[in-house]
Amino acid sequence: MLNKQILDDIAEQIGRRLPQLNALGQDVSDNVKGLVQQSLGKLDLVTREEFDVHVRALQRAEDKIAELEAIVNELESRLTPSANATQSA
Repeated sequence: MLNKQILDDIAEQIGRRLPQLNALGQDVSDNVKGLVQQSLGKLDLVTREEFDVHVRALQRAEDKIAELEAIVNELESRLTPSANATQSA
C-alpha cells in the first residue's frame, strides 16, 4: 500500500495546479486522494521497502552464483588435466 504522505503530496500538487478545487473544500481533496489511491493501486506498484528487500535478495543470489561459478571453474580446472592425460594414454 502507498504511504499516506505520498498520497497527500500528490493531492496537494493537484490542488495547486487546479486552484478551483481548493475553493470546493476538503471533501474534494479527500475525493482526489481516494481517486489517486485507487488509480495507483491498479498499477501493481510496490513500496520502496519491498523494492529494497528484493534488491538485497537479488544481490545475495548474485553473490552466491559468483561463488558457485568460482567453485565450478576450480573443479573443472582440476578435471581438465586428468581428462587430457586419460585421452593420451
